[in-house]
Amino acid sequence: MTETQRRAYGIGKDAKTTGEDLDKALNWAVAEGVVPDTYTVDLHARMGYAAA
Repeated sequence: MTETQRRAYGIGKDAKTTGEDLDKALNWAVAEGVVPDTYTVDLHARMGYAAA
């Protein structure tokens, strides 16, 4: 797993544990430059959300 994929997974996991909307968390991360706006980032964030 790359660093970007790890970040995306963590964003998804954090969103689930804090009760935050995943799409809002991803939009924020993309806007802040934490992760790029790609399918892979979306996929790993959703995997993290589902695993939490």
